Amino acid sequence: MNTRAWIVFLDESGVCLLPQIRRTYSPRGQTPLLRHRLNWKRASMAGALGYHCTDPDRGARLCFHLKPGSYDTAGLIEVLEQVKVFYHGEQVVLTWDGLSAHWSRAMRAWVAEQDWLTLERLLCLLEAPGRGNLQALPLIDDCDRLVDYFSTAIAPLLDRPFGFFGHSMGALIAYQLTRRLLRQGEPLPTWLGVSAYAAPQGKAGADSRPHLMADDELRAWLRSGGGSPPQLLDNDDVWHKFAPMFRSDFKLVDTWTPPRSPEPLPVPLSVFAGVHDKLIDEDRLLAWRAFTTRFRGLERFDGDHFYLTTQQQPLAAAITAAMRSAAP
Repeated sequence: MNTRAWIVFLDESGVCLLPQIRRTYSPRGQTPLLRHRLNWKRASMAGALGYHCTDPDRGARLCFHLKPGSYDTAGLIEVLEQVKVFYHGEQVVLTWDGLSAHWSRAMRAWVAEQDWLTLERLLCLLEAPGRGNLQALPLIDDCDRLVDYFSTAIAPLLDRPFGFFGHSMGALIAYQLTRRLLRQGEPLPTWLGVSAYAAPQGKAGADSRPHLMADDELRAWLRSGGGSPPQLLDNDDVWHKFAPMFRSDFKLVDTWTPPRSPEPLPVPLSVFAGVHDKLIDEDRLLAWRAFTTRFRGLERFDGDHFYLTTQQQPLAAAITAAMRSAAP
């Protein structure tokens, strides 16, 4: 990313102007109504909020654009031309979601001619219950139920192009969520990325069910796999706080029954892993080839099972490149 650029977040929304909107005040005896002087039945507004990468003293910048009707590619190009003027031709990295007008062929062709503008997709982090901002919710230790949860969460977002990326257990959820969308006839992701997770095979053996291990055995198993910070495994207080989450995740993976002869997904699929991951060998990673009609290969990064904690920028660049190449 250009470190001298403005980071701009742009979104648009429709505004219904009829029926007339009640306001909070009018003279006694008169109905408080707000009438639009241009008599538009519907308007659309775009807003762009920008921050400078390296110079916070320049402050935030906010601009709006209002037009009758709805935005299409031509209307959004008009907005971006005004954004260029607003930022005086300085470099802008613009982040927005996957609506079709944002990534249409005409839009991509126009952007390719702009030396001041770079487009990036909006990242949506899906958190599972029991962690992050959802710590108050109970953990889900069943794969189908967690897929149910995420199916509901993403339903409002399926009207635009999107992709899935999942790491470790998240890769399994991303794969199963894609299968669920295919089975239900819903829109499919334009790309699927699975990280640090082996392709499905037969049921796990009795020696590979970590959710049933005693505490000391589980902690030793996690140490041998690498990537877990020592302060997590060596501090009893910290361990007892996070152990239920580990066991829930491992139970979900251990008790999931892989499908028999699943239909290959009609979705481009890329595989990522750490070079020193002791938990998964390369053959199991490459076995994902059989689960898609459009295998995009295996890309490995320096690190172990949790390589992504130290390879964030290279991984983000690889994901961005993969999604761009898979875009329709």
